[in-house]
Amino acid sequence: MWHTYNLLQVGDSLRASTIRKVQTESTTGSVGSSRVRTTLTLSVEAIDFDSQACQLRVKGTNIEENQYVKV
Repeated sequence: MWHTYNLLQVGDSLRASTIRKVQTESTTGSVGSSRVRTTLTLSVEAIDFDSQACQLRVKGTNIEENQYVKV
């Protein structure tokens, strides 16, 4: 993760897999939710590396639409 942190810059595009909670509404009006795995493409706005947890956090805006996430 440390090497990735040093390679990423603000303005880069990043594609990553994530899990999102998706809500669906049936014809009767009842609402259900499920968790789906999807791939997001982000334009990087901020990068943070947590050395204690060895986690990379990336903040950005979605630049590519998919079935679950709109632009």
